[in-house]
Amino acid sequence: MIQLTVRLLSLLESNGKRNWQAYFVRQNNDDFEGLIGSLGGVCIAWGEHFNRVAYEAERARFLIGERTTEPKIWAYSVDVGTPEDWKGVDSEAKVWFN
Repeated sequence: MIQLTVRLLSLLESNGKRNWQAYFVRQNNDDFEGLIGSLGGVCIAWGEHFNRVAYEAERARFLIGERTTEPKIWAYSVDVGTPEDWKGVDSEAKVWFN
């Protein structure tokens, strides 16, 4: 059986803005030789606000059993562009970048 996980990717646009994308990917994805931008997965959320994409990523993690509680929307309610600016509180949040 293939195990899935969720990854968050930051991409720089040609206009200088940064976009965030959350993907379902295989946990052991070392052998994938597909498109670099997709991490070899399926995009589940994207946008220029880190917190909005991070919320959807955490919901996906809850769906596949990587976290035990559903994330609360109010922890992600203030729009920020980078994880360093995020001041939300979510004890099970997993922040990771590629």
